[in-house]
Amino acid sequence: ARSLHITCEAIDLFDPEGELDDWCMSHLQDLQDCALYLEHPAATKGWCHLQIRAPRSGKRVFYP
Repeated sequence: ARSLHITCEAIDLFDPEGELDDWCMSHLQDLQDCALYLEHPAATKGWCHLQIRAPRSGKRVFYP
């Protein structure tokens, strides 16, 4: 019920090899420029989770 996916503030992208996660982790300034936050790749094996609402921690890359 509290999922940001429901309000279109988050998306999970199929990323079986972790290539998108790798790109995001090496381009954090680009994520910041686009106001995007990334769930840490260690917590999202097989997909890349991006959201536009800052997590409670306020960190650009965060653990759920």
